[in-house]
Amino acid sequence: MAIFFWNVRGLNSRSRQRIVRSWIALNNLLVGYFLETHVAEDNASSVLAATLPGWRMDSYYCCSELGRIWIVWDLSVSVLVFSRTDQLMVCSIKIPDIAQSFAVTFVYGRNTEAERRSFWDDITRLSASSPLCNSPWLLVGDFNQIASVTEHYSLMPSNISLRGLEDLQACMRDSDLVDLPCRGVLYTWSNHQQDNPILRKLDRAIVNGCWLATFPTASAIFDPPSDSDHAACMKEIAVGSFMFSLGELLKEAKKACRDLNRRGFSNIQQRTKESLSSLEDIQAQLMSNPSDFLFRAEHVARKNWNFFAAALESFYKQKSRIKWLKEGDLELLTSYLEEADLIMSKHSTPRSSRSFKISRDHSTPRSSRRNHHFTSPLDHEVECPHLHHLTITRSNHSTPWSSVFTFIARPLLDFTTLP
Repeated sequence: MAIFFWNVRGLNSRSRQRIVRSWIALNNLLVGYFLETHVAEDNASSVLAATLPGWRMDSYYCCSELGRIWIVWDLSVSVLVFSRTDQLMVCSIKIPDIAQSFAVTFVYGRNTEAERRSFWDDITRLSASSPLCNSPWLLVGDFNQIASVTEHYSLMPSNISLRGLEDLQACMRDSDLVDLPCRGVLYTWSNHQQDNPILRKLDRAIVNGCWLATFPTASAIFDPPSDSDHAACMKEIAVGSFMFSLGELLKEAKKACRDLNRRGFSNIQQRTKESLSSLEDIQAQLMSNPSDFLFRAEHVARKNWNFFAAALESFYKQKSRIKWLKEGDLELLTSYLEEADLIMSKHSTPRSSRSFKISRDHSTPRSSRRNHHFTSPLDHEVECPHLHHLTITRSNHSTPWSSVFTFIARPLLDFTTLP
């Protein structure tokens, strides 16, 4: 299960609604919030119905004309808003798959340091004087502030306010809050300016100690921003024991690998043929009318062809290996056991008295002969006095090797005395 937040920078256009709807459906999200929807209060219901049909919403229109924060959730989720200010909303969320409810504070910090000071004070006050400190507590959103100089990137020199860094760090320290482990993109905001590009980590997820104890495998994932200037973020909350959570994560990894294989290597035979054809076309032009552009194009085409040729060879090797596992190994194993049985029969009872003689009649399917070979010895009692003597000796002389008997001699004895 995952919750999300996204500073979408407008939700009125149909194209933006389709992007948001497909992203939420793809990741099976149930509850989250949007920032900067730019939707008027009169149009909020229709925009929500077009974007997320059947979902519910609690908005921020009491403090902002265009509803700075939209909290949205599926009907299967219970959301209760406790308090709200102009920069945060405190909620309790109950999800069917999770036994324990948890608190989430959706935040949207103001643009200036002076305006954000009351924001830091509110967070510190909530952590000290409310029940939040004794329950799982997650704070997510656009803090409009970086926590260190490494969370800022620009080609040209930029002024970074150290006071803002210290305010955020002091708030997290005084409130006993830490960053939730995350993966995905590092910088969550871009100014989209070609001449002076700036990247910053303004969006983050922070939690208290009770959250880490309750959901130890939870993490935040920051996806690329698509057509917004802020990255979309979702929080994964694994449910169950550690091994169950690990199994769920492995399933997700397997699904991601399958999707990657489907996108990158689907119809590999045809793509290999097309890459070779493209290489030959470029080579024909190069050999007739050489130029720097064609030399570079030939190098790229050759590299592309080598990549797909290696992938196709690996594909064929895997197919041949699967075929060998299905047919070759069984053929070899059956032949080996047949020869071993013939050799052993020369040193034991006459072959005429052994009912599990291997038939060489090729009219009988090999699978039937193989099954007969494995099951027929179990129909006859085999005497093994040496193992019986070993049992008596072991009972009179217990040694450190007794455990070896348990794992080796005892199964052999049990096998040879089967009725």
